[in-house]
Amino acid sequence: MAVFVIADLHLSNSTPDLLEGFTGFINKLKDGDELYIIGDLFNFFVGLDQSNQAQKLVAKVLSQAKERGISSYFIKGNRDFLMTESEAKSLGLTLCDDICLIEKSGKPILLSHGDLFCTNDLGYQKYYRLVNNKFLQLLFRMLPLFVRRKIASRIREQSKDAHYHRRDPQIYGVVPKSIDNIAKDLCDKNSCYNSLVVVHGHIHEFSFFSHEGDFVTSRYVLGAWGNQFSYWAITDDGHIVFKELALSKLKQQDLSLLS
Repeated sequence: MAVFVIADLHLSNSTPDLLEGFTGFINKLKDGDELYIIGDLFNFFVGLDQSNQAQKLVAKVLSQAKERGISSYFIKGNRDFLMTESEAKSLGLTLCDDICLIEKSGKPILLSHGDLFCTNDLGYQKYYRLVNNKFLQLLFRMLPLFVRRKIASRIREQSKDAHYHRRDPQIYGVVPKSIDNIAKDLCDKNSCYNSLVVVHGHIHEFSFFSHEGDFVTSRYVLGAWGNQFSYWAITDDGHIVFKELALSKLKQQDLSLLS
């Protein structure tokens, strides 16, 4: 069976094409496959919401996948960092740490959303530490759901404005040296033998890099879902598949994800 990794779907009630695409992707997985969603599954998440059709669809689709022996795991992104372990479980997901090390076919694989790799963006890293403060999160969760929705919507609008002006990849992009340092720590603790494969998202730029440091042999960057979707996969025999395709492809019943 294969391990599949996707990221940055940004599902919401207002994205029916993405919801349909997510359903199509999950339905095309084979019985017994494993799925890792590494951040930003939702456009924003401020708690379980019975009126949120995107959440309902995810829970339904992943429940059906579980019946086929498909295990689904989740790493929180910057848009759904508030998700708790129990909330993830309600959606059919097993919550993992950001910086998650798995092994498949003898290959050590580091999975992460990717925002922790943007270490030159000091403003964002400060924001990351703030919003991940457990005490502040507890206070936020005490607010009524409709207030949390309004706050999240306002933050998203501010983020859009800020992103429009952010163009310098030296500041806002990932820092390979930082990734290599994290990889070194993992290899020291887990005997990876300097051969780590890294898969992440966050920056929305489908791309591949090799031998950027002493401990990372290859780095795969997943793109955001929109008119296109991307995925990374590895089979039992170690074959890696890394593709970006038109979202409309998921409507083709004869599509083989591993072709």
